[in-house]
Amino acid sequence: MKRTMEFVIDVYLIFLILFFSIKKKFHVFVNIFNYFVLALLLSSYFSIIGVNIRAFTIGGDMKLEILFRLYELIFEPLICIGYLNLFCSVKSKLKKIVLSVFVFFILWAAEFLFVQLGVITFINWNYQKTFISLFGILLTTYFCQQWFRSILKKEGIQT
Repeated sequence: MKRTMEFVIDVYLIFLILFFSIKKKFHVFVNIFNYFVLALLLSSYFSIIGVNIRAFTIGGDMKLEILFRLYELIFEPLICIGYLNLFCSVKSKLKKIVLSVFVFFILWAAEFLFVQLGVITFINWNYQKTFISLFGILLTTYFCQQWFRSILKKEGIQT
C-alpha cells in the first residue's frame, strides 16, 4: 500500500513538472478557465457515477481516497488541458487522431492502474462507458474554451 501511494505520487510530481515546463498554445486565462471547467465536470462526473449510480467504490483507506481525489482534481484535468493545447496547435488530421488516441490511452491506463492497484473497484461499469464519458467531457470543455476565447477576443485579449 505504501509503495503504491509513493509510486502514484511520484508519477503525479513528474507529470506536474512536465506540464508546467512545456509551452502552452493558449493564453493563461484560457488554461485557467479550462482547468475550472474540467474540475467542475470531472468532479460532477465522478460524484454522479460514484455516489448516485454507485458504479465504483474507492478503497476503504483514506490514503486511497486522497490518491483518487488527486487524480480527479489534478492529474486528469492537466492531461486534458495539455491535450487541448496540443490538439489546437497540430495542423495535420492524422497527428490529431494519433494525439487523441494517445491521450485517451493515457487516461484509460491511469484508470486501469487504479483498478489493478485496488484504489477503485467498478460495479456494473466498463471502460467503454468511461471512454464515452471522457469524450463528452473533452468535447464540452472544447466548446466552452472556444466560447471563452471569443469573449476574450471581444475584450481585446489575444489568446
